[in-house]
Amino acid sequence: MVLSSLPGEEAQVDFGYIGTLKIGNTTKKAWIFVMSLSYSRYMYAENVFNQSVKNIYRMS
Repeated sequence: MVLSSLPGEEAQVDFGYIGTLKIGNTTKKAWIFVMSLSYSRYMYAENVFNQSVKNIYRMS
């Protein structure tokens, strides 16, 4: 099945666990945030330390 969308109409978002990262003397769990635009297939990815909505809006 082929899905189509107009530019700016839709994006797909997901998180993937990537392990732990040592920052200074602290070890934190880390995830990768990935957003793919449906029309252009452009992908944006960023390491994050939580999956809260507040964290996502900070990236904009």
